[in-house]
Amino acid sequence: MITAPLVSRRSVVLEDDEAIDREHADYDWSQFKRTGELKHVPVKPGGTLTVFYIEPLSARAYERVMNLREQPTSMAWEAVALGLVGSENYKVGNPPIEATWKRHQSSGLDRLTEECFKRNFRPSVYYELSGRIMEISSLDP
Repeated sequence: MITAPLVSRRSVVLEDDEAIDREHADYDWSQFKRTGELKHVPVKPGGTLTVFYIEPLSARAYERVMNLREQPTSMAWEAVALGLVGSENYKVGNPPIEATWKRHQSSGLDRLTEECFKRNFRPSVYYELSGRIMEISSLDP
């Protein structure tokens, strides 16, 4: 049985986002991870979540990422470059400005530009996003 269908786009909030109201009755992290529905991640008064938008990898992109499995860091970064499509309220730089995401075709695959990837880079964020991208790109039989 497949427990979650592949979706065209999924909202991702990082578990350590300070805007999450973990004391709220509607807070259910496991439901949010399973469904991607933001209603399961209530926000503290005056807070704003950082939301990332990811898409499942195509078969060709998935193969490219899996071919890097002997190099886990490269594998994670490639998953992000191929599966991350945008964000809201993700600030980078000093002073912090809203991150922008630009994509282009490279070797027949739609991916983040190298400049964009580097400008918005934070290892902990990219690692978590890579795991979520691989998760929604795989079936759970």
